[in-house]
Amino acid sequence: MKRWRDRFPDKTFVQVGGLDLHYERAGKRTGRPVLLVHGLGDSTLTWRGVARLLGKAGFAVVSIDLRGSGYSEKPLGADMTTHALVEELANVIDLLDLDRPAVAGVSYGGLLALLLAARHPNKVGALLVSNALAYPEPINLPLDLRLARHPLLNGFGHWVMNRRALEATFRAWNFNEGYAGVVARVDEHWRQLSLPNGKRAFMALVRGFDESVIARGAALYPMIRVPTLLLWGEREKWFPRE
Repeated sequence: MKRWRDRFPDKTFVQVGGLDLHYERAGKRTGRPVLLVHGLGDSTLTWRGVARLLGKAGFAVVSIDLRGSGYSEKPLGADMTTHALVEELANVIDLLDLDRPAVAGVSYGGLLALLLAARHPNKVGALLVSNALAYPEPINLPLDLRLARHPLLNGFGHWVMNRRALEATFRAWNFNEGYAGVVARVDEHWRQLSLPNGKRAFMALVRGFDESVIARGAALYPMIRVPTLLLWGEREKWFPRE
């Protein structure tokens, strides 16, 4: 049977829990390890510029596509819960032999990074949390994600996903690469979503996020003892700094 990774001979994969996960490396293997974790609906694309800079600075950088995201495998019926994603990251650290990496997470990836450090303190050496979905309130989710989380709409959401809506979402995120940069990112994201089960996998990831996880996770944050840097954009509107 053809493996998922065989579709992409030019990309690198690690198998975690029977799933092929795509990842990218930057810098020298001998540098201080850094693991970069993307947000919901995103991929290693969000980190490429940062990974390049960190690699030039001497770090050993790994950015990962979580299950169902980017170029990683998108199986129907897989566990897409927050807990499963956190455990997946813990396994990635072991399988790629990352020695207590600094873990950076943005948005939903910030929540995953926080929970990883709280639940697996021996695997994380430092944290960088950027614009994270970290506390129950206030959360200003955009309309498309609120609709996607509706139990009656989620099962049909993949039918109405299109490139034009994706580009509108990217523009709302205020990326500063200019028009050509936004279009290039949208093109690659759309290719990823258009892979077999890509749209269904995204909706499953949205469905797998339980808001009660945030409250339970926040109770664990005092257990985190590693050096932690919090970054917040001045114009962040989804998960306000307050």
